[in-house]
Amino acid sequence: MAKNIDVFGISLETYTVRENMQFFEEFVTTEELNIVSVVSSYMLMTASADQRLTDFIKKTDLRIIADPVIYEVVQGNYEQQYGQIKKQELEEQFLKCLIRKKKKIYFIGENEEQVRRFEIYIQEHYSDLIIAGTCGEGIEDDKVEHIINEINSADVDVLLLFFHSPSQENFIMNNKHLIHARLCVCIGDGVRSRYSLGIRISKIKGLLDQTLFKRKVMKYNLESGEN
Repeated sequence: MAKNIDVFGISLETYTVRENMQFFEEFVTTEELNIVSVVSSYMLMTASADQRLTDFIKKTDLRIIADPVIYEVVQGNYEQQYGQIKKQELEEQFLKCLIRKKKKIYFIGENEEQVRRFEIYIQEHYSDLIIAGTCGEGIEDDKVEHIINEINSADVDVLLLFFHSPSQENFIMNNKHLIHARLCVCIGDGVRSRYSLGIRISKIKGLLDQTLFKRKVMKYNLESGEN
């Protein structure tokens, strides 16, 4: 059974990899668009000062904790009791599920270099995955209609968003009713991966984000009277 943890007033479920995959298996077969947030400490820090982003995270169909530091700030070490999500294992099972079910994906990254890294990574490890399209220029207002038309015309099943919060969340909130996909996964630039920043830069940024996150959570808990 999942245990909820609370950070900045946002409730997050600590599902296992298997439990998360059960949700994914269902989401890729439905007619309506399901939204998943891959939650990082950076996303939570952004949400702590952005009520619209907070509301979006709360309303998503599934929230996946992808940052170990989120567990560290919670009293009563849930990581030991319920099992921390192993992001790499979940990613592997998710992509294999898409291959097995022959689902098409569309990837939107922050820039062309990120898209290139993503395509190389998929080619090397999941070459049977169907990439229906990519966009490496983020989401500008004058490009939104064109991107949505591309997604719908390609009959995309899964939309992967990998650019900064809250821009990616605003994009899906504003256009959910226009997108004919089954699943949207908001990964965000706060989640380290092999197709975001360079490994060295990504690790340094991650450490800085974690330190700032711990301080902000401590301050929030003190001000709200939480232990």
